[in-house]
Amino acid sequence: MQERYELLIHSELERVSRRIKQITDIDDHMLKAIFGSPEEGSGKRIRASLLLLCARLFGEIPDKAMDLAAAAEIIHEATLIHDDILDQTGVRRGKKTMNSIWGDGVALLMGDYMVCQAFAHTARVDHQYVPLFADTLKAMVSGEIIQHQNRFNTDLSISNYLTIIEKKTAVFFESCCLIGAQVAGASPAPVKKLSEYGRLLGIAFQLVDDILDYTGMAETLGKPTTNDLQCGRMTLPYLYSMAHAKNGDRELLVSFVEGNGSPKVELKKVTEAVHRLGGIRHSLDMARQYCDQAVEILSSFPDTTIRSALTDLGGFVLDRIK
Repeated sequence: MQERYELLIHSELERVSRRIKQITDIDDHMLKAIFGSPEEGSGKRIRASLLLLCARLFGEIPDKAMDLAAAAEIIHEATLIHDDILDQTGVRRGKKTMNSIWGDGVALLMGDYMVCQAFAHTARVDHQYVPLFADTLKAMVSGEIIQHQNRFNTDLSISNYLTIIEKKTAVFFESCCLIGAQVAGASPAPVKKLSEYGRLLGIAFQLVDDILDYTGMAETLGKPTTNDLQCGRMTLPYLYSMAHAKNGDRELLVSFVEGNGSPKVELKKVTEAVHRLGGIRHSLDMARQYCDQAVEILSSFPDTTIRSALTDLGGFVLDRIK
């Protein structure tokens, strides 16, 4: 079912999908077989939606915005391929992952290939956005590296955790909002406001993702649940629970970490402890706070259906938990 914000830009999102198909069209038969169709299992295109809605806030959506939205989505898909390799994920969005079919090496190279396609397309459309996409990817890689270095590290501070999710997720949201506003001709002040809206919404989005690892269905999350937990990603639900755990609960959580996610410690008991200790509730409260801050920024813009759609995006981010 389409969200209300998607209905407002339905035709533009369809054009973005067509552009993605054109950009990623590959002549080589072997590469085409590996890559498959970019439409297979595609997600909600939230990054493209942010870019298009921020552009629409200032008038008609220019063609350039749809081209850059397509590039952003291709980059996003490439990062998911790389994520699946790192996590050894076998299924995403109900379909087998590229690495599970073709192996890690081929999947890694195809992810790289897609990034090259996106950058080449961006350079043709407007070369000034190549450095922005490059900086965005650098931040994302930096966040992933910091996270990887802190696997099973229960001493990771909440502040450092927030830095990780800002780099790996929020920066991309921020960049999409910035691009949308800029290509629509917005002045620097509203561009800055919408960039901050995107950053805050991105933090909330990742917080919800981290909650869903404990509470969600695989169909909602797009990948197996408890994946982060088993890979040793110290996300807010776990970190908060560790900080408030005592006696048996603490022993349980610590033994899980010391066993590097060993199945000897039942995952069910760990997730139950995280619920009981308030890790989920606290994380959801924080996600709501970031969403509220993002929506508050929109109050300085005229009250239009597009502003309402950007507000709805905050609701969509939180409603994924239901």
